[in-house]
Amino acid sequence: MKRTIAFLSAGLHSDPNIKINPMKDSRGFLSKDILIRIDQFSKKRKMEILTAIRNAWNIVPNKIKKMYNNLNKRLINDSINYEIILKRK
Repeated sequence: MKRTIAFLSAGLHSDPNIKINPMKDSRGFLSKDILIRIDQFSKKRKMEILTAIRNAWNIVPNKIKKMYNNLNKRLINDSINYEIILKRK
């Protein structure tokens, strides 16, 4: 999961060697663990997670999309700004 988040938050595609893409959340790790306790993570980690979700928007399940959309709007905006800064580097 961490590797996939790192790839996606950097604007890359998921690791092609991964057999099950964790962003599809087939095991519920995003919905039952990561997003539920997102407030416990460092700011940088939050930004990476939210950026990765946006960059995988076409494959994340609707449940993840709803959870994302229900997050604090400031947190989402901060992650969008974080992504813009990453793209400048």
